[in-house]
Amino acid sequence: MAGRWLTLVGMIDDANNEIPGACFREEEYAAGYFQVLEQVCRHSLRLHFRPENYQVYFTIRQT
Repeated sequence: MAGRWLTLVGMIDDANNEIPGACFREEEYAAGYFQVLEQVCRHSLRLHFRPENYQVYFTIRQT
């Protein structure tokens, strides 16, 4: 991957400022977030997730 740009995808625990999961991806898309979510679920117990309002989480449908 020499000379290529990577995107850091991660989650931050606002309560204690820890990073329970993160990874580098070539592009920012849902698969990266699922990989991070898997890390979070494997290593810690979370009671609440508050995603940013990005389209990667939600589908905007035209009516």
